[in-house]
Amino acid sequence: MKLKIDFVTNSSSTSFVVWGTEIEKGEMKEKLGDRTFEYFKKNKYYNGETKEEFFKDDLFREYLEEYISTTEEDLDIHGGYYSDYYTIGQVPQDMKNDQTLWEFKEQVAKMILNIGILVLPEKISLQVVCETDN
Repeated sequence: MKLKIDFVTNSSSTSFVVWGTEIEKGEMKEKLGDRTFEYFKKNKYYNGETKEEFFKDDLFREYLEEYISTTEEDLDIHGGYYSDYYTIGQVPQDMKNDQTLWEFKEQVAKMILNIGILVLPEKISLQVVCETDN
């Protein structure tokens, strides 16, 4: 991944900002792999792929976001090709006007717990991911 601090032209870039945390890709596969594979098997594009093929061909990464949205639709996830982590959380715009930051962090931690991963509210922080292919 390349970080560019001046004006960028003719590039493909991605920006992702959430209040959340980073989770290692291996841990995400360990915690959500079976459930994501079962979700994939119900998909119209499932063609009898084995669990090994599902993980090897990176279908897991492709279907993880879709699976999570069926459990917690307000959680957003980003897993860059060049990172060993998934970044998961909730966009700042989802914080209510009368909600404290601590309450919002508790809400995000609870949503992540609802998909099967324990993250304490004090470990929730502002996560910013910027990627470019230049």
